Amino acid sequence: MRLLSCTIVGFGKFVNQTFDLSSGIVVFKEDNGWGKTTLADFIKCMLYGLDGGRSRSVTANERMKYEPWNNSAFGGTLTFSLGGKTYRLERTFGKTPAYDRVKLYDNGGMPCYEFGDRVERLGEILFGVDCESYVRCSYVPQAGREAEGLPTDVKNRLMRLLSAADNGNGADRALTRLEEADRALRAKRRPAKGKLDEIDERLESLARRRAECETCGEKMRALKGEIESVQRNLSALDERIGSVFAEMESVSRRNEWEANKLAYAEVRARYDSAAETLNALSAFFGATDPTTLNVDGLQTAITEFYALEEEIGKIKEALAGLQARPYEREALAAQVETCKKTLESYELILNKEQETEEEKTEAKKTKKALPKAGKWFAPLVVLCVFAAIFGGIWIQKSPAFGGALLALGGVGLAFGFFSSLRRYPKRKKKREKDDEWDIKDKALADAYFEAKTQYAEAKEKLELCTQALADAQQGGAILAEKQTRADELEKAICAFLDHFRFEQHYDYRASLATLKEKAEAYARAKQAHGEYGKKLSEMTPPQDLSAYAQTDMETLKAKKFEAERGKEELLAYRERLFTQMESLERLEKEKDDLAGEEALWTSEKKRLENRLRAIRAAKELLLRARSNLASRYLTPVEERTREYLTKLSASARIGFNAEGRAYVDENGTVRETGYYSAGTQDALDFCVRIALADSVFTKEKPVLLLDDPFVNFDDQKTEKAKALLKELSSRYQILYFTCKSERRL
Repeated sequence: MRLLSCTIVGFGKFVNQTFDLSSGIVVFKEDNGWGKTTLADFIKCMLYGLDGGRSRSVTANERMKYEPWNNSAFGGTLTFSLGGKTYRLERTFGKTPAYDRVKLYDNGGMPCYEFGDRVERLGEILFGVDCESYVRCSYVPQAGREAEGLPTDVKNRLMRLLSAADNGNGADRALTRLEEADRALRAKRRPAKGKLDEIDERLESLARRRAECETCGEKMRALKGEIESVQRNLSALDERIGSVFAEMESVSRRNEWEANKLAYAEVRARYDSAAETLNALSAFFGATDPTTLNVDGLQTAITEFYALEEEIGKIKEALAGLQARPYEREALAAQVETCKKTLESYELILNKEQETEEEKTEAKKTKKALPKAGKWFAPLVVLCVFAAIFGGIWIQKSPAFGGALLALGGVGLAFGFFSSLRRYPKRKKKREKDDEWDIKDKALADAYFEAKTQYAEAKEKLELCTQALADAQQGGAILAEKQTRADELEKAICAFLDHFRFEQHYDYRASLATLKEKAEAYARAKQAHGEYGKKLSEMTPPQDLSAYAQTDMETLKAKKFEAERGKEELLAYRERLFTQMESLERLEKEKDDLAGEEALWTSEKKRLENRLRAIRAAKELLLRARSNLASRYLTPVEERTREYLTKLSASARIGFNAEGRAYVDENGTVRETGYYSAGTQDALDFCVRIALADSVFTKEKPVLLLDDPFVNFDDQKTEKAKALLKELSSRYQILYFTCKSERRL
């Protein structure tokens, strides 16, 4: 397996970051606090997931520890290659494992199911070990020495590899399971019960029940005779009750007919009346079935026909009134032309008078507006000019005096300028609108406005007459079109009404109303005919009243009650007999079943006793074999560990006890690794982990995650460790994290 890249959406301090992991050895040389351990744990968690998150300690709760700091999405993607194929693993973490989501895609982006439907355990599927064993073998943390022995899963894997079995277990676990199996078969103390104890009790119960079944046959024969006697009595009562029911029905029919004679006559009369109405209406409708008649289309056609007739009448009336309009239009055109010329002549006269009046008024205003220039005006202007000049000169020597002269000169010049502007008033523009004319001659004004009014009225009448003539031409075409449509509708209406036998149908609306009324009457008559016919069939009179029974009804009811009570008592008694018979039949059948069940339990007891003997024999053999088990399955690990320690120039006198805990043999003296320096312990732990990876992962090699494992090595041992890593890179992909340049590969 080889990692290609990973993208962290949110994991600890990392947010939306992508890392390229495609090389054989990927080195991350970063400062402390960069997140090297976080990145290594992210890769591990993508393969195995996070823990349950129940611990309240941040150091023990990875789910709490690596929750994104900025509340972004918790998770990411991991791209890897396996068996020549590329896969993308997407995993999102929640508050608890129940909210985790994981998906696996192939190189084409399609969901991948090659590893089964439990992709959340992808690491176990790929490598065959749980998360604890994976960390113990291929994840080497900084100063991560393991004081405990090998994980159980690693022991089991080594045992399976040694024995080529698929379900081997550790010796301790096997002994525990054998002891549990022994107690499950035969309990050591009471009131606890093993499987064999329960079988003994069951066999005793079966023997007692089989003895009870021996007396069932004689009891069943007696019960059968009693049941047959009860059945005969029930049959006699059923016949008696049936004859009483027949007599009661005969009396009831006779009494009912006597009471319903008048009702029958009335129903008959109504039935005949409905039949007569149906015959008359059927003659009107002929071959048409009134129940399927649909007059909606006829009603629409009649409504449209009468609307068209009304429109045609209005159009004809309007066209008749427009016949004399051409002559009227010529007269109006001549009148408009005459009024126009008269109005133009009045406007010429008014324009001349208005111009003369405006010239006189303008001359008067101009003469009045021009002010008279006195003798003092010119000297005053000159004086103001000199005052402004001297003020500008003296303002340097005497600011107050010079400023006063300058201000006085400026005010005088401004007054003279504005006074000169008043002598040139603006001329008003000539009025051009008729409403602004001031006509002083009243007769001329009245004649002008009368001519203007006549012109407007004649012009309006001419426009109306012209529009009316245009409407008349268009109305002729519309009239022809509407008349054609009306003729078509009338023909269709008549063709529809001819199917029925109207006396006359010149008024189509009245004919439609009559048709609807008769259809409704037909429906009512048909419904009444059916209802009264049904009642008549139910009230069919008897042919001969003397054929009915003459017995009193109360006497018959008493007989019926007595017979039914006797039947109920017999039925209850028979039910009790049946219950006893079923119980005895079950016992009779159970006799054979009990014998078979007893044989089965006896066989099962023998099988379990044999199994118990085998379990106890296996316990004895396993206890003998456990003493030398460690030397068998840990031998390959010891050899590989010594080989790697030799390459690091470290002590190679290492061994393992039965639990997989490493120790050092010092000339026959066994010492635990805790007696040695931190560097020696790190070297031993590193070599043990690599040796375990070599031995455990035979099918698929994992990625080695090395989180600065050589921090306690001296310079010579560090160089040898780097050389060993380069050698290991031929078999493993290595992700190496360090914070020192001298430890960088």
